[in-house]
Amino acid sequence: DTFDLSMDISEDFVVFSPTTVTLASGANVNVTVRLTAPDDPLTPTGIHYINITATSKGNTSVSDSDLMEFEVDQVYAVSMKATPLRKSVDPGTNAQYNITITNDGNGEDTYVLTLDGARKAWGRLSQTQVTLAQDGEMVILLTVRVPSNQPVEDAEVIVLVTSSGGDNVTAQTSTTTTINPFYGVSLTISNPSKTAIPGRSVVFKVKVKNTGNSQDIFNFEMEGDFASWAAPMDPLTIDAGKTKTLEVNITPPDDIANGLYNFVLNASSETQGDAFDLLDLDVTINVFYLMDVAISATEINSSPDVTETVLAYVENLGNINDTYDLRPLGPYTSWVTLDNTTLEIDDGATGVSTASILVNATFSGEYKIRFEVTSHGGDNVTEVFVIIRIELTYGVSLSPRRDDYPAAPDTSVRIEVKLTNDGNVEDTYDLSIAQLPGSLWDAHLEFNTLNVVGGEDAYFNVTVDVPAGVEAGTYRVNVRAVSTVSPLVPTPSATVPLNISIAFAVNATGPEGTISVFPGDSATTQVLVENEGLGRDVYQLSIDETYADWAILDSTMIVLSAGELGSIDVFITPPRDARTGTYVIPVTVTSMSDDTVFDIADIKVKVRQVYGVLVEPSSTWIEGPADEYHTTELVVTNIGNGEDTIRLEAIVPSGVPITASFDRDILTLAAGKNITVTFRLIADKDTNADIYIIDVMARSSSSSVEAYHVTVNYEIPAEYGVTIRTNTGLDEILIYNAVVGRDYDFTIEVFNTGNTRDTYALSIVSDDPSLPSWFTFNSTEVTIDTGKSQLMIVTVSVPFDAVAGQYLFGVQAGSTSINVTDVLDGTIEVASERMVTLTSDKTEDSVNPSGGTGGSATFTITVSNEGNVQESVTFDVTYPSSWGPYIMTPETVTVEAYGTTTVVLEFPPSSVPGNAATINPVTVKARYGPYQSQPLNLIVHVLQSEVGVKDVVLSDYNPKDGDIVDVTVTLENTGDVDATGLTVTLIVNDIPVAEVPGQSVPANGQRPVLINWEVDEDPGATLTLNIRIPQEDITYTVQETVTVQEEDDSLMSAFEALGAFTMLAFGMIMGLILGLIIVALVRKGNKKRVEAARASGMAEGIAFADSEEPEEERPAEDGEVGEEAEDEMDTDEEMDEDLEEDEIEEGEPEEDEDATPVTVQCPKCDTHNVVTTSQRPYEFRCEKCNALLRLSR
Repeated sequence: DTFDLSMDISEDFVVFSPTTVTLASGANVNVTVRLTAPDDPLTPTGIHYINITATSKGNTSVSDSDLMEFEVDQVYAVSMKATPLRKSVDPGTNAQYNITITNDGNGEDTYVLTLDGARKAWGRLSQTQVTLAQDGEMVILLTVRVPSNQPVEDAEVIVLVTSSGGDNVTAQTSTTTTINPFYGVSLTISNPSKTAIPGRSVVFKVKVKNTGNSQDIFNFEMEGDFASWAAPMDPLTIDAGKTKTLEVNITPPDDIANGLYNFVLNASSETQGDAFDLLDLDVTINVFYLMDVAISATEINSSPDVTETVLAYVENLGNINDTYDLRPLGPYTSWVTLDNTTLEIDDGATGVSTASILVNATFSGEYKIRFEVTSHGGDNVTEVFVIIRIELTYGVSLSPRRDDYPAAPDTSVRIEVKLTNDGNVEDTYDLSIAQLPGSLWDAHLEFNTLNVVGGEDAYFNVTVDVPAGVEAGTYRVNVRAVSTVSPLVPTPSATVPLNISIAFAVNATGPEGTISVFPGDSATTQVLVENEGLGRDVYQLSIDETYADWAILDSTMIVLSAGELGSIDVFITPPRDARTGTYVIPVTVTSMSDDTVFDIADIKVKVRQVYGVLVEPSSTWIEGPADEYHTTELVVTNIGNGEDTIRLEAIVPSGVPITASFDRDILTLAAGKNITVTFRLIADKDTNADIYIIDVMARSSSSSVEAYHVTVNYEIPAEYGVTIRTNTGLDEILIYNAVVGRDYDFTIEVFNTGNTRDTYALSIVSDDPSLPSWFTFNSTEVTIDTGKSQLMIVTVSVPFDAVAGQYLFGVQAGSTSINVTDVLDGTIEVASERMVTLTSDKTEDSVNPSGGTGGSATFTITVSNEGNVQESVTFDVTYPSSWGPYIMTPETVTVEAYGTTTVVLEFPPSSVPGNAATINPVTVKARYGPYQSQPLNLIVHVLQSEVGVKDVVLSDYNPKDGDIVDVTVTLENTGDVDATGLTVTLIVNDIPVAEVPGQSVPANGQRPVLINWEVDEDPGATLTLNIRIPQEDITYTVQETVTVQEEDDSLMSAFEALGAFTMLAFGMIMGLILGLIIVALVRKGNKKRVEAARASGMAEGIAFADSEEPEEERPAEDGEVGEEAEDEMDTDEEMDEDLEEDEIEEGEPEEDEDATPVTVQCPKCDTHNVVTTSQRPYEFRCEKCNALLRLSR
């Protein structure tokens, strides 16, 4: 036969040879199949099938096939492009590019996208991994986020795509983002409100920040009604992102009233005029006048005619200069003289006025003198007072004009005595000579009485006659004064001795040569004293006042007898400021007996030269910024005692770039002379803020003298600044696809841009108050030296309840010294996580079936969104297919991230069919986007009735034929719903004899049903009763049997005399007769009666047989049947046939001549049916609705 070969695949794939083969019977041949997978277009990867079929040409219905498979390897290829390739944006904005990725391979592949380029950190991809089928294409969004204040540049971001399947299969595209120039300025100040005094300047230090991305010049102008108060401000040139301090000087006019004055500072870019910022400044003028007045003494004990001095202190407690008037008040103003009645006092200063009070009183008592002080500025008036207390006192004292009076023998000496009235009232004193040195002495008073005003002095002379021959010595004459006015007892008096020296002389000599000593050093020498008088004498030694601080006497007194020589040590100590040279120190030796007798001893002292320098700065504290000259004046004094050449030097702290100099550094000064030198300081601009101690040193020309040092403190005020960036230099933090519950670290770098070491507090700022709690720092404070930086690690802990989306935040570094901050902006994009779960308040509920009266099966389902994305949720409910629709309220819900809501699932009774199973599983799933939840399994219990027969009670268990028996059937429903529409049928010996339709039993209840049974049975019959409920498929057998009573027993007694054979024959005849009756009854359709008759006839026959002893008959052989049995069988067969015919004709009443027509109304359709039959009970169907109807009696 010849066979044609064919295939079911494109010829581009397969070529085989030969295509036709001719084979002898039983022969075979090899066919070569060559496979070629096309590459244009690429053949898809995977398993491909080829079905080769050989078909007989002789009989085309004869064929056979073979299925082959081959696998095409996967080719990996990818391409990518960006649209557009270039964009221009402002700093702080985004540039977006569409990146199109195409799978050029022949099978599904997954691609990973990464970023490269100088500014790759700026880029953000909407997806970093995509899966594409063959020829699949997807557009990914590239967002380039340009930091704020970024200088002008072309920022390149390269997107790389790499195949996950193929080795080295990549593609890339480049984007260029051009950053436009941007100009901006911001003004900040830590304290925008200050208090000022009219005529005095107040200075605001404003921070000016260039918020643009290019260097710019900013001009400043004060606006407002009071702009003229502000001094002109020079422009500032500030680099991009940098800050400088602008000093705004505002001077209110002298006559300005108290109040709040507002100023608006306008800073504008010189490059771009609409780039500006405004800052409100407030100056409060609050001038107030306040004074405090005090007096040096509030009480003075004085005397009449005495002048007392009191100082009045006026302190200006206001905040402005004020003038005060002072005046005395009261009746004693004539006593008071003020040296200043008007005081001009600066704020915070105190003025003093001296009051001289002449006590012009003659009586004792207290005299109150008031002083009033009035402010010119505030019209404030304050009073103070002093009380002069005067008491009358009496007293007297005497004193000679000199302590000693020299005299010669036989001469008179006049001695002047001073009498002082020590009281405060005028008094008269009696004078007398109280005592003379001897009887030869005599004395005379100039006055016998003196009248002296209180507190005043009076003088009188006493003449003493010295007798001849008196030896040298001192003699005493006592003079007495007694008050004649004083009422005091004893009377005030005074006695004074008058000393008279006689014939004294002295000789004093100093050391030979010269004593050499340095200023401040000491040397000891002696002065010799010789008594050249006539008698013993005491001499007093004293140093000339010019040299009182040069020399100290070992003793200022020496006692010598006549002609005796003594010596006194003298300690010479020239003052430290004594000039070099030779000095003569005179020592005067004076007789204590006669001060006119004295001598002088000279001591020659050579003061050696001492070298010394003193430097006094006008201020030891210089304050000012770096990169500027600052000066102070130095007063250099030669504190040596001779001319000296002094050299000045300044030593600055090691390693500190400070230059110190003088306008002159070599000085030649005479002793005690000084000169003013200007001292200048300048520090390099990068010098740290600090207080630097400059040692100013002055050296004398004498190498033996230590240099003089004075300290000048140079304070460079602190300027604070801070900048914060990422450790890669970016000014923005980007965290993408953050997963909840994960930690992410990033590193920031904090720069101290000020000129002083500072501590910075790190914190997170965000409009979202909960966002800062996500962040932790390895340290919340960092201390950084000026010009340095510090790397800090920040950890972001994304909470488990974080909602998907973008979160904006800022990492703030703030100086703890001053209100200076910088913020590094950042973005966290939390990736979405989606999960919805379902729970129910209960897992099982019940419902009545259709037509029930109970409630619905209801489940309250809690829908929990455990993801971080708001979800719109619908529901899939799986339940029995035969049920009607359920009710879900609502059908769709929106659930916030991590939120919950509830829906109600309801199966109403109308949805559950009556034949529903008792236990019905229900499954609920939530659908959200492409996802679905785990199933929630529920069970609906369908409530059903459970009807049974509890018991049956008969009114008579031994009735007679034709009796009516009440059968009470107690039905019991143990189910959960009412049972309705029940039919209760009474069955006697398997034949229904009565029924009661339309019965109902309540749930969990009982109900009795009465059936009237007309007994239509033969006497003596034993009956088994069953109760049948067809709707519940229940048949209940009554335990007690019913026996029908005999109506009359006489007939049976008549037969007792008959023999057994006769009785047997009679029984058979009776059975035959009864059998005929049964046939007749069957033909009438009375099956029950046939059955009863058969049973009755058989029973009677057997009864007759049993009444006699039966003859023994051999049992029939196998297969043999007696005649009687055959007759019975024939009769039974005929009867069965008649019964079948009658059963077929059931419901068609046989016309009965003796029957009366009966009209029966159908309870369903109300149709009246006419039935003519005497048969009872009788069942038939409605002519209209075919409902089953029944006649009971």
